[in-house]
Amino acid sequence: MYYSDPEKFTTDELIKAAWIFSEHVTDPQSLKKAVEWAEKVNMNVQNPQNTYILAKLYAKTGNKDGALLYAKLSKYLAESQGQDSSLATQLLETLK
Repeated sequence: MYYSDPEKFTTDELIKAAWIFSEHVTDPQSLKKAVEWAEKVNMNVQNPQNTYILAKLYAKTGNKDGALLYAKLSKYLAESQGQDSSLATQLLETLK
């Protein structure tokens, strides 16, 4: 796998790969790897987009508690920064 060593990539590269996986991948092992990338990114940079991607990946991998936590954080960050929070809001609706 191209991104098997996340230390070789920037946070921007990792979060872009994680986003693509969150949108198009269904393989559990691949999604698990994408969760690792998104977690690494969120340890360094928490913003509405990064936290949403991690929430979506948690939802796809069955981690409902993690998905709820990060979707709420994404919504809060977006609203507090005057950004669109609709993706986080939609994800929260699916997690009820």
